Amino acid sequence: DPRSINHSKLGLEALGQTNALDGVDEKERQIIEKAIEYHGRMELPADLDGQCLLLSRLLRDADKLDIYYVITNYYEQYVRDPDGFKLELELPDIPECSQHVVDATLKGKKIDHSELRTLNDMKILQLGWVYDVNFPATLKRIKQRKFLEKIIDFLPKTGNIEKIKTKVFEYVDSRIEQN
Repeated sequence: DPRSINHSKLGLEALGQTNALDGVDEKERQIIEKAIEYHGRMELPADLDGQCLLLSRLLRDADKLDIYYVITNYYEQYVRDPDGFKLELELPDIPECSQHVVDATLKGKKIDHSELRTLNDMKILQLGWVYDVNFPATLKRIKQRKFLEKIIDFLPKTGNIEKIKTKVFEYVDSRIEQN
């Protein structure tokens, strides 16, 4: 989200502070650093190719798996004890979902954080991340760990959510079958 730390920059700083890439060939080091820098962007640069593109895509997928794990645990904690929940919710937790977020997700389009109005919008955005997963193996893991089902369980039971669920699940199954 726009308010939190840029984790790509934070990762690069940590690599520098720990000297984790000492001894790595300079060309490989540049590829690794660029892939880390780029992986958190909404879109990868169009001119990326080769190892940097592959590594950026791998990082993006690994990042999504990690975030799905973290957010589903957070949502579970929040539902169990909203008053004791330690993290600040950046969006109001009201039952509504913004129609433009629903429509974009049904069309497989990316949504910018600035377009979100409710916590449910954020959950829908997270369901739509599947459209930006690069590798079918990542989608298999998402499906095996039931991350999507968990997020859907935290959304209101409406016709729009049912449409999103159907669309997202069909997309995931289709990509896995194509592999």
